[in-house]
Amino acid sequence: MTTVLLSLVVAQAALLFWSALHLSNVFMHPNKGAQLLRCGATLALPLAIAWSAPKFDPHRILCGLGDGFGLVVGVACIRFWAVTKEEEKLAQEREFDARQAALAAAAARKAEEEERVRSAAAALEAQQTAAASRDSAAPLPPRHLAPSLLRSSARSPRFPSGTRK
Repeated sequence: MTTVLLSLVVAQAALLFWSALHLSNVFMHPNKGAQLLRCGATLALPLAIAWSAPKFDPHRILCGLGDGFGLVVGVACIRFWAVTKEEEKLAQEREFDARQAALAAAAARKAEEEERVRSAAAALEAQQTAAASRDSAAPLPPRHLAPSLLRSSARSPRFPSGTRK
């Protein structure tokens, strides 16, 4: 195996891999035309190497035309399947996290509402207690202990003349 053949094997493998990546990107990215163009450009050189390989590769170490195309399609399908499965898994995790966050937010709102209700009930109870204590501590109406002494026109039985001595 010569260094030229070894370098062609490495170049063909790398280009077939890049071509497979671009082919799988055709189905995963929005700009399908550009990805298909990149796939075709990177696939052209390894297929050209495979087409000219019989001249300097008697032991058929390099991939043939069918082998190269089959490898590209196979690797692209496997990558597409693996990436799709991983994206589905990540989407499920994101959905689960979003659901958990929504449940936590709902529980926080409910706890906050319950706290507001408790504080309002405590404030109302304090108002009622204050009103009840005000009512019970209200002064009694004034009583006239000595009406005759307090009134100027009234005569007291103790002081018949109305004046004190």
